[in-house]
Amino acid sequence: MFNLFKKSPKEIEIYAPFDGELAPLSSSPDAAFAEGMMGEGLCMTPSSNTVFAPFECTVDIFHTLHAVGCSNGTIEAIVHVGMDTVSLKGEGFTALAPLQGKVDTKTPLISFDKEVLLSKVSTLITPIIITDKPDSAKLEIIKTSGSVKQGDLIMKVIL
Repeated sequence: MFNLFKKSPKEIEIYAPFDGELAPLSSSPDAAFAEGMMGEGLCMTPSSNTVFAPFECTVDIFHTLHAVGCSNGTIEAIVHVGMDTVSLKGEGFTALAPLQGKVDTKTPLISFDKEVLLSKVSTLITPIIITDKPDSAKLEIIKTSGSVKQGDLIMKVIL
């Protein structure tokens, strides 16, 4: 009865940016991701070839097209397609949206040719990292394994 005026915590939902298989962040072959140096999150191995925004945000697609930075003014995240893909300098990637701008979770951002990428790099394991959030916020990971479809809820930031 006395909780009538208590605010419920605000949440920012993060959705799968493509179809694929989830894995814990610790499974990343890159120590900077696996050890959480870049932030908290998950890994995904893509089964589709188009990256969508993981939440409503302003995006900054790297000029090499291998990664997307996302910000909504409260949190920041990065979707980093594969390992060592920055060295490809855009080969195998296509921008589907302007390199900067406001988008929602239905906005396709980049596509990639899995065969081209796998002929040049060892894995397409893709970290999805919350790189910045308020100190008091907590990341809730919904599940760390199994198949998901683009748009499925995978994480929440509880503010």
